[in-house]
Amino acid sequence: MTLDDPQLGVYPIIEGTGPVVKSGDRISVEYFGQLYPDKKVFNPWTGQPFDVQLGAGGVIQGWELGLVGQHVGARVVLVIPPDLAYGKKGQPPTIPANSTLIFTIQILSVN
Repeated sequence: MTLDDPQLGVYPIIEGTGPVVKSGDRISVEYFGQLYPDKKVFNPWTGQPFDVQLGAGGVIQGWELGLVGQHVGARVVLVIPPDLAYGKKGQPPTIPANSTLIFTIQILSVN
């Protein structure tokens, strides 16, 4: 996959050893978000956990697809094309329309 390819890229950086993340799980993560190709940071690594339930529509589809099957403790980079992110609408003013997004996500726990 190249960053211009319309497919989701899932790149594990650290393999987790905890429970497997499943759709419907409530997970706690820390994450960093950037726009491609200009690398503009739209969400800095804050050290503050973000809790979300997968499968409940609380995150973009790229997160749903990229995090299910990962293990707690994993750090994964997701390269998410616009159709699995915010698409034609974007998330103004931070994320322009049709943006490819790059996330680095640390999976802290499954609750």
